[in-house]
Amino acid sequence: MDTIFSSAEKIIRRVEKFTGKRVRNKSRKRDIVDARHISIYLIRNNTSLSYHQIGIYFGHKHHATIIHACKSVEDLLKVDKNYQNQYQKLIDSFN
Repeated sequence: MDTIFSSAEKIIRRVEKFTGKRVRNKSRKRDIVDARHISIYLIRNNTSLSYHQIGIYFGHKHHATIIHACKSVEDLLKVDKNYQNQYQKLIDSFN
């Protein structure tokens, strides 16, 4: 389990470095929420962690909150060109 969480931690560190935002705090500011949602989305799609495990990792958030975060990112990626560009820049920074 530790290796899975270390992968999640690497994703979080990369998103925080890219955005300059602390994603695991409880802030509801839009820019921090967006960074947190992207972190959750990337962790869900790049690790074997369940929604429940990701929720625990992000301060015992309910699994429905994690599902909502993933859906929000998916929806924005479909319709918002600026969001798509920022997301792609983030993904490119992983390489």
